[in-house]
Amino acid sequence: MNFRNIKIFFILLLLILNTYLLYNYTFSEKSISRIDTDAIQNVVSLLESSGIIIDPQTIPYNYPDADIIESEFDSKYYENLATAISSSERESINIMPDNSIKMIMRNGDLFTLDRRFGFEFIAKSSSVNESLKTEDFSNESSDPDTNITKEEQKIINAFVYPNTVSEQHTPFSYEITGIYTDSSRKAVYLSQTIDGIYIRDHNICIELENTKVTRARGTWFFPSSSEKYSYDLYDQLSVLFEEIEYKNSQINAEDNNTNEETSNTYTINEMAFSYCIYWSSAQDRLFFIPAWKIVADTGETRYYNAVNCELYE
Repeated sequence: MNFRNIKIFFILLLLILNTYLLYNYTFSEKSISRIDTDAIQNVVSLLESSGIIIDPQTIPYNYPDADIIESEFDSKYYENLATAISSSERESINIMPDNSIKMIMRNGDLFTLDRRFGFEFIAKSSSVNESLKTEDFSNESSDPDTNITKEEQKIINAFVYPNTVSEQHTPFSYEITGIYTDSSRKAVYLSQTIDGIYIRDHNICIELENTKVTRARGTWFFPSSSEKYSYDLYDQLSVLFEEIEYKNSQINAEDNNTNEETSNTYTINEMAFSYCIYWSSAQDRLFFIPAWKIVADTGETRYYNAVNCELYE
Protein backbone atom coordinates (compact mmCIF):
# COMPACT_ATOMS: atom_id res chain seq x y z
CA MET A 1 0.00 0.00 0.00
CA ASN A 2 1.37 3.42 -0.97
CA PHE A 3 0.95 5.48 2.21
CA ARG A 4 2.45 8.51 0.54
CA ASN A 5 -0.34 8.65 -2.05
CA ILE A 6 -2.96 8.14 0.65
CA LYS A 7 -1.47 11.01 2.64
CA ILE A 8 -1.53 13.30 -0.41
CA PHE A 9 -5.13 12.27 -1.09
CA PHE A 10 -6.26 13.23 2.42
CA ILE A 11 -4.36 16.54 2.27
CA LEU A 12 -6.10 17.41 -1.00
CA LEU A 13 -9.43 16.36 0.49
CA LEU A 14 -8.89 18.65 3.48
CA LEU A 15 -7.93 21.54 1.19
CA ILE A 16 -11.10 21.06 -0.86
CA LEU A 17 -13.21 20.83 2.30
CA ASN A 18 -11.65 23.99 3.78
CA THR A 19 -12.17 25.86 0.51
CA TYR A 20 -15.82 24.80 0.46
CA LEU A 21 -16.37 25.85 4.08
CA LEU A 22 -14.65 29.19 3.49
CA TYR A 23 -16.82 29.83 0.44
CA ASN A 24 -20.00 29.03 2.33
CA TYR A 25 -18.95 31.17 5.30
CA THR A 26 -18.10 34.12 3.04
CA PHE A 27 -21.32 33.73 1.09
CA SER A 28 -23.43 33.53 4.23
CA GLU A 29 -21.68 36.56 5.71
CA LYS A 30 -22.43 38.53 2.55
CA SER A 31 -26.03 37.36 2.56
CA ILE A 32 -26.67 38.66 6.08
CA SER A 33 -24.73 41.90 5.75
CA ARG A 34 -27.81 43.57 4.23
CA ILE A 35 -31.37 43.63 5.48
CA ASP A 36 -33.84 41.64 3.42
CA THR A 37 -35.88 43.75 1.00
CA ASP A 38 -39.15 42.09 2.08
CA ALA A 39 -38.41 42.89 5.73
CA ILE A 40 -37.94 46.56 4.85
CA GLN A 41 -41.14 46.64 2.82
CA ASN A 42 -43.08 45.07 5.71
CA VAL A 43 -41.77 47.71 8.11
CA VAL A 44 -42.61 50.49 5.61
CA SER A 45 -46.20 49.21 5.48
CA LEU A 46 -46.40 49.01 9.28
CA LEU A 47 -45.05 52.56 9.61
CA GLU A 48 -47.59 53.83 7.10
CA SER A 49 -50.45 52.23 9.03
CA SER A 50 -49.15 54.14 12.09
CA GLY A 51 -49.08 57.46 10.23
CA ILE A 52 -45.35 57.52 9.46
CA ILE A 53 -44.40 57.73 5.79
CA ILE A 54 -40.94 56.67 4.61
CA ASP A 55 -39.55 55.81 1.20
CA PRO A 56 -37.87 52.37 1.33
CA GLN A 57 -34.81 53.97 -0.30
CA THR A 58 -34.47 56.24 2.74
CA ILE A 59 -33.72 53.22 4.94
CA PRO A 60 -30.07 52.09 4.82
CA TYR A 61 -29.87 48.46 3.73
CA ASN A 62 -26.53 47.58 5.33
CA TYR A 63 -26.49 46.41 8.92
CA PRO A 64 -24.85 48.88 11.35
CA ASP A 65 -21.12 48.53 11.86
CA ALA A 66 -19.40 50.91 14.27
CA ASP A 67 -17.39 50.82 17.48
CA ILE A 68 -17.87 52.58 20.80
CA ILE A 69 -15.04 55.07 21.30
CA GLU A 70 -13.86 55.90 24.82
CA SER A 71 -11.67 58.95 25.47
CA GLU A 72 -10.23 60.31 28.67
CA PHE A 73 -11.13 63.82 29.79
CA ASP A 74 -8.77 65.73 32.02
CA SER A 75 -9.70 68.85 33.99
CA LYS A 76 -6.84 70.60 32.16
CA TYR A 77 -8.28 69.73 28.74
CA TYR A 78 -9.22 73.28 27.76
CA GLU A 79 -6.02 74.92 28.95
CA ASN A 80 -3.92 72.22 27.32
CA LEU A 81 -5.91 72.68 24.12
CA ALA A 82 -5.42 76.46 24.09
CA THR A 83 -1.71 76.03 24.73
CA ALA A 84 -1.38 73.48 21.91
CA ILE A 85 -3.25 75.61 19.36
CA SER A 86 -1.61 78.94 20.16
CA SER A 87 1.86 77.54 21.04
CA SER A 88 1.78 79.88 24.00
CA GLU A 89 1.17 79.68 27.74
CA ARG A 90 -1.90 81.08 29.49
CA GLU A 91 -1.74 84.72 30.56
CA SER A 92 -5.14 84.97 32.26
CA ILE A 93 -8.33 82.95 32.71
CA ASN A 94 -11.83 84.07 33.70
CA ILE A 95 -15.01 82.12 34.45
CA MET A 96 -17.93 83.91 32.82
CA PRO A 97 -21.49 84.15 34.27
CA ASP A 98 -22.66 81.41 31.88
CA ASN A 99 -19.88 79.15 33.24
CA SER A 100 -17.85 79.42 30.04
CA ILE A 101 -14.10 80.05 30.12
CA LYS A 102 -12.37 83.06 28.64
CA MET A 103 -8.63 82.58 28.29
CA ILE A 104 -5.99 85.02 27.04
CA MET A 105 -2.63 83.62 26.04
CA ARG A 106 0.72 85.35 26.44
CA ASN A 107 0.96 85.87 22.70
CA GLY A 108 -2.40 87.67 22.70
CA ASP A 109 -4.56 84.87 21.32
CA LEU A 110 -8.08 84.69 22.80
CA PHE A 111 -10.13 81.56 23.54
CA THR A 112 -13.75 81.31 24.66
CA LEU A 113 -14.76 77.76 25.69
CA ASP A 114 -18.21 76.59 26.81
CA ARG A 115 -17.06 73.37 28.59
CA ARG A 116 -18.95 71.15 26.15
CA PHE A 117 -16.45 71.45 23.31
CA GLY A 118 -17.95 74.66 21.95
CA PHE A 119 -15.21 77.22 21.38
CA GLU A 120 -14.10 80.37 19.61
CA PHE A 121 -10.48 81.15 18.84
CA ILE A 122 -9.25 84.59 17.78
CA ALA A 123 -5.59 85.00 16.95
CA LYS A 124 -3.95 88.28 17.84
CA SER A 125 -2.80 88.48 14.22
CA SER A 126 -6.42 88.53 12.99
CA SER A 127 -7.30 91.73 11.12
CA VAL A 128 -11.03 91.01 11.38
CA ASN A 129 -12.98 92.57 14.24
CA GLU A 130 -16.09 90.43 13.95
CA SER A 131 -16.72 86.80 13.27
CA LEU A 132 -17.15 86.18 9.56
CA LYS A 133 -20.38 84.84 8.16
CA THR A 134 -20.97 83.07 4.87
CA GLU A 135 -22.70 86.14 3.45
CA ASP A 136 -19.46 88.08 3.95
CA PHE A 137 -17.89 86.03 1.18
CA SER A 138 -18.38 86.27 -2.55
CA ASN A 139 -18.74 82.59 -3.49
CA GLU A 140 -19.33 79.11 -2.12
CA SER A 141 -17.20 76.24 -3.32
CA SER A 142 -19.06 73.52 -5.19
CA ASP A 143 -16.12 71.12 -4.95
CA PRO A 144 -14.20 71.68 -1.69
CA ASP A 145 -11.36 69.31 -2.58
CA THR A 146 -10.30 71.44 -5.54
CA ASN A 147 -10.23 74.66 -3.50
CA ILE A 148 -7.80 73.62 -0.78
CA THR A 149 -4.09 73.77 -1.45
CA LYS A 150 -1.69 71.25 0.05
CA GLU A 151 -0.32 73.98 2.31
CA GLU A 152 -3.80 74.92 3.54
CA GLN A 153 -4.61 71.24 4.13
CA LYS A 154 -1.47 70.94 6.25
CA ILE A 155 -2.45 74.04 8.25
CA ILE A 156 -5.98 72.72 8.87
CA ASN A 157 -4.61 69.34 9.97
CA ALA A 158 -2.20 71.04 12.38
CA PHE A 159 -5.15 72.95 13.87
CA VAL A 160 -7.54 70.01 14.36
CA TYR A 161 -4.76 67.67 15.56
CA PRO A 162 -2.81 69.97 17.91
CA ASN A 163 -1.98 67.25 20.42
CA THR A 164 0.62 64.53 20.25
CA VAL A 165 -1.81 62.00 18.76
CA SER A 166 -1.07 61.59 15.06
CA GLU A 167 -3.96 61.90 12.63
CA GLN A 168 -2.96 58.47 11.27
CA HIS A 169 -3.51 56.85 14.67
CA THR A 170 -6.91 58.14 15.69
CA PRO A 171 -10.44 57.22 14.53
CA PHE A 172 -11.33 60.93 14.60
CA SER A 173 -11.24 62.73 11.27
CA TYR A 174 -13.27 65.32 9.37
CA GLU A 175 -14.93 66.18 6.09
CA ILE A 176 -14.80 69.57 4.41
CA THR A 177 -18.41 70.61 3.85
CA GLY A 178 -17.98 74.11 2.43
CA ILE A 179 -15.47 76.77 1.45
CA TYR A 180 -16.06 80.50 1.18
CA THR A 181 -13.50 82.97 -0.14
CA ASP A 182 -12.94 86.65 -0.77
CA SER A 183 -9.88 88.55 -1.94
CA SER A 184 -7.75 87.80 1.13
CA ARG A 185 -9.58 85.31 3.33
CA LYS A 186 -10.92 81.80 3.19
CA ALA A 187 -13.44 80.16 5.52
CA VAL A 188 -13.37 76.36 5.59
CA TYR A 189 -16.29 74.49 7.16
CA LEU A 190 -15.59 71.07 8.64
CA SER A 191 -17.75 68.29 10.10
CA GLN A 192 -16.09 65.91 12.57
CA THR A 193 -16.31 62.18 11.96
CA ILE A 194 -15.31 58.88 13.54
CA ASP A 195 -14.30 56.30 10.94
CA GLY A 196 -16.29 58.30 8.39
CA ILE A 197 -19.47 58.60 10.54
CA TYR A 198 -20.56 62.10 11.57
CA ILE A 199 -20.53 63.15 15.21
CA ARG A 200 -23.73 64.89 16.20
CA ASP A 201 -23.48 68.71 15.90
CA HIS A 202 -19.68 68.70 15.76
CA ASN A 203 -18.86 71.33 13.13
CA ILE A 204 -16.38 74.19 12.96
CA CYS A 205 -15.45 77.05 10.69
CA ILE A 206 -11.73 77.74 10.31
CA GLU A 207 -10.79 81.11 8.84
CA LEU A 208 -7.50 81.42 6.99
CA GLU A 209 -5.73 84.68 6.28
CA ASN A 210 -2.26 84.79 4.71
CA THR A 211 -2.03 80.98 5.14
CA LYS A 212 -2.60 81.23 8.91
CA VAL A 213 -5.58 80.30 11.07
CA THR A 214 -6.80 83.64 12.40
CA ARG A 215 -10.19 82.60 13.73
CA ALA A 216 -12.15 79.42 14.41
CA ARG A 217 -15.51 78.70 15.99
CA GLY A 218 -17.87 75.80 16.46
CA THR A 219 -18.09 72.55 18.42
CA TRP A 220 -15.22 70.09 18.21
CA PHE A 221 -13.52 67.40 20.27
CA PHE A 222 -9.75 67.56 19.96
CA PRO A 223 -8.74 63.92 20.43
CA SER A 224 -6.07 62.57 22.66
CA SER A 225 -5.76 58.85 23.39
CA SER A 226 -8.85 56.73 22.79
CA GLU A 227 -9.95 53.10 22.80
CA LYS A 228 -12.40 51.16 20.64
CA TYR A 229 -14.99 48.62 21.82
CA SER A 230 -17.10 46.37 19.63
CA TYR A 231 -20.75 45.91 20.52
CA ASP A 232 -23.85 44.35 18.99
CA LEU A 233 -25.97 47.22 17.71
CA TYR A 234 -29.70 47.58 17.13
CA ASP A 235 -30.45 47.69 13.44
CA GLN A 236 -32.49 50.29 11.56
CA LEU A 237 -35.70 48.25 11.61
CA SER A 238 -35.61 48.02 15.42
CA VAL A 239 -35.19 51.79 15.59
CA LEU A 240 -38.16 52.35 13.28
CA PHE A 241 -40.30 50.25 15.63
CA GLU A 242 -39.14 52.59 18.42
CA GLU A 243 -40.20 55.53 16.27
CA ILE A 244 -43.72 54.08 16.18
CA GLU A 245 -43.65 53.86 19.99
CA TYR A 246 -42.42 57.46 20.16
CA LYS A 247 -45.27 58.67 17.96
CA ASN A 248 -47.83 56.79 20.06
CA SER A 249 -46.42 58.31 23.24
CA GLN A 250 -46.75 61.79 21.72
CA ILE A 251 -50.37 61.09 20.83
CA ASN A 252 -51.05 59.91 24.39
CA ALA A 253 -49.41 63.07 25.72
CA GLU A 254 -51.61 65.14 23.44
CA ASP A 255 -54.71 63.40 24.76
CA ASN A 256 -53.67 64.43 28.26
CA ASN A 257 -52.88 67.99 27.25
CA THR A 258 -55.33 69.58 24.83
CA ASN A 259 -53.01 72.59 24.39
CA GLU A 260 -50.55 70.50 22.36
CA GLU A 261 -51.15 69.25 18.88
CA THR A 262 -49.32 66.38 17.24
CA SER A 263 -49.58 65.76 13.51
CA ASN A 264 -51.36 62.50 12.72
CA THR A 265 -49.00 61.85 9.81
CA TYR A 266 -45.44 62.82 9.06
CA THR A 267 -42.67 61.76 6.71
CA ILE A 268 -39.17 60.59 7.58
CA ASN A 269 -36.89 62.30 5.05
CA GLU A 270 -33.55 61.02 6.33
CA MET A 271 -32.22 58.07 8.27
CA ALA A 272 -28.49 57.79 8.86
CA PHE A 273 -25.88 56.51 11.27
CA SER A 274 -24.26 59.01 13.62
CA TYR A 275 -22.31 59.33 16.88
CA CYS A 276 -23.56 60.91 20.11
CA ILE A 277 -21.63 61.70 23.29
CA TYR A 278 -22.24 60.17 26.72
CA TRP A 279 -20.30 61.21 29.80
CA SER A 280 -19.14 59.03 32.66
CA SER A 281 -20.72 59.84 36.04
CA ALA A 282 -17.38 61.21 37.26
CA GLN A 283 -17.06 63.37 34.12
CA ASP A 284 -13.50 62.10 33.67
CA ARG A 285 -14.13 60.29 30.41
CA LEU A 286 -16.59 60.37 27.55
CA PHE A 287 -18.01 57.79 25.21
CA PHE A 288 -18.89 58.27 21.57
CA ILE A 289 -21.85 55.96 21.08
CA PRO A 290 -23.23 54.89 17.68
CA ALA A 291 -26.73 56.23 17.12
CA TRP A 292 -29.45 56.31 14.48
CA LYS A 293 -30.45 59.76 13.25
CA ILE A 294 -34.01 60.30 12.03
CA VAL A 295 -35.10 63.55 10.37
CA ALA A 296 -38.82 64.21 9.90
CA ASP A 297 -40.54 66.73 7.63
CA THR A 298 -41.89 68.38 10.80
CA GLY A 299 -38.42 69.84 11.33
CA GLU A 300 -37.65 67.43 14.18
CA THR A 301 -34.44 65.39 14.40
CA ARG A 302 -34.21 62.44 16.77
CA TYR A 303 -31.27 60.27 17.73
CA TYR A 304 -31.67 56.70 18.98
CA ASN A 305 -28.85 55.07 20.88
CA ALA A 306 -27.83 52.06 18.76
CA VAL A 307 -26.58 50.18 21.84
CA ASN A 308 -29.85 50.14 23.80
CA CYS A 309 -32.31 51.64 21.25
CA GLU A 310 -33.30 54.44 23.65
CA LEU A 311 -34.08 57.95 22.45
CA TYR A 312 -31.10 60.22 23.02
CA GLU A 313 -32.09 63.25 25.09
